[in-house]
Amino acid sequence: MSTRQSWFLTVGLLLAMTPSLGAFGRGAISAGARVGPVGTSAGVTARGVSVGPFGGVQAGQIRGGSITTPGGFAVQRAGGAGISRGPLGNTTVGGGSATRVITPSGQTFTQVQGGAISRGPVVGTNVRGGSIASVQTPWGTGAAVGRGSSITTGPFGGATASSVGGAAVRTPFGTSAVGSRSTLGISPWGTARVSHSTTYWNANRISNSATIVRRSFRTPIFTPNWYAVQRNIWVAPRWVGGTTVWVPPVWRSIYPFVAVAATPILYDYGRTLIIQDNRVFFNGALLASATDFAAQAIQIADMGRRFPVDNNDAWQPLGVFGLIREDETTAQRIFQLAINSSGVVRGNYYDAMTNTTLPVYGALEKRTQRVAWSIGDATNIVFETGLANFTQNETTVLIHHGKDGIEQMILVRLEEPK
Repeated sequence: MSTRQSWFLTVGLLLAMTPSLGAFGRGAISAGARVGPVGTSAGVTARGVSVGPFGGVQAGQIRGGSITTPGGFAVQRAGGAGISRGPLGNTTVGGGSATRVITPSGQTFTQVQGGAISRGPVVGTNVRGGSIASVQTPWGTGAAVGRGSSITTGPFGGATASSVGGAAVRTPFGTSAVGSRSTLGISPWGTARVSHSTTYWNANRISNSATIVRRSFRTPIFTPNWYAVQRNIWVAPRWVGGTTVWVPPVWRSIYPFVAVAATPILYDYGRTLIIQDNRVFFNGALLASATDFAAQAIQIADMGRRFPVDNNDAWQPLGVFGLIREDETTAQRIFQLAINSSGVVRGNYYDAMTNTTLPVYGALEKRTQRVAWSIGDATNIVFETGLANFTQNETTVLIHHGKDGIEQMILVRLEEPK
């Protein structure tokens, strides 16, 4: 397809919740708008359009329009022989159509079909002879599916394949994409992890960053008023000794509570525990292959997810932690974690960017004192550190993206805002 013939598309997928898409403009080059019983609508039909009703459409034969219903649903639609630019941005299509629906709650449904798409409305998707569908929610989760003779980049940055069906799922804490020929994990902060390796981080630098994070933390979460208005969260029936989520554990109290050995095992990733060349070493001794080590973490977290808990259980708080990269100085991703005497871990994950909360499920492996947990329904993204690490003010943590790779980050203990 030549440059002169390349056109641009826009707009995203359906929601059959609107009574009608309303009237689009008619004529060789015509546009119109109206206010009717189903809301407001605008449209255009043209042979050779430079700017469409919802901005940025250039095409040589296109029909497009938008409608807003009384219920607050916004529907945008475009189709034609080719489009070079549309309201969803950066989508090039030869002979295709697209529809997008934005619900009052902020969910976005998008569907694109065409003979050739170089960049889809879900950003970063290159497809030849295929179709794409995506769903994006306001709280940071999303999913996309593509089929075609070739897919070079998935809509969330990850699927590379030829003659395949591909899918990608994004959550507030991570992204994964799968194709018939390859699987790739993408971190929620844009870093691809396709191999196993840890990095040494200077303890003083970590401490300095953690101090800044603690001083800047002012988010009013995990308070009685906050719990009263939350949904889909975990709440402890009672705390050990009448403590609160913010109280840090003391080793001499926690090890007999969960019945582990009195000697604490600290995991300092990149220093005492090193992953290199697909092998895991702890204090210089070979522990396992990196793949097996990741599988163990996933198994530990799943064990805690399945383990039944009693409504009368007493829970020992492990604390509230900000999850940061080495160079970050603000806590946007926050864990509240606790453990019962059986070694089951529960808690909540709070995303400050989207103001959303998801429950946490995990467990303690008592022999090794490894603690692993996952968030919500994302069982393939697993966080792990040592039980004794929770007694520290800041500690390194591993994030397993399935068995395919890891990410190394820092947990910073946060103090209750005054």
